[in-house]
Amino acid sequence: MSRRVGKKMQIKTISYKRIVNLGNYNSEHLEMYGELEPGEDPIAEAKNLKEIVSSALELIKPPPQSPATKEVQPVTRQPSDQNDPPF
Repeated sequence: MSRRVGKKMQIKTISYKRIVNLGNYNSEHLEMYGELEPGEDPIAEAKNLKEIVSSALELIKPPPQSPATKEVQPVTRQPSDQNDPPF
């Protein structure tokens, strides 16, 4: 059954978009649209569209993240470097 929104508006098209953070300032966007047939419930079809997009996104695996902190080794100065600038 088609649901009416307001007095004159009828939903004919639905969409669902999902953005996956891949790390390192990269992301992947996936959006799908659907056109409702007369008598279809837009809420039920929106849930169905969400499931389809979510299933498709399960195939996208973000690359492994490198650790944010790395162990830093101290720098030792040689006696001949004493007059060199510290940078």
